[in-house]
Amino acid sequence: MIFEEDFVDFIELLNKYKVEYLIIGAHALAYHGRPRHTGDLDIWINPNSENASKLMILVLDL
Repeated sequence: MIFEEDFVDFIELLNKYKVEYLIIGAHALAYHGRPRHTGDLDIWINPNSENASKLMILVLDL
């Protein structure tokens, strides 16, 4: 699976800040053998307060 460089950078940041997320949409389908190119990256971010704080810290550190 080929990710755009920006997608990889963003995922690395989510991992660095321990943000809980799932890759959904076309990239998830491609990972499971059903490729469908859309050119974007769909992510679900766990909507709890602790995770929101982690995401805010990530954004403020950019």
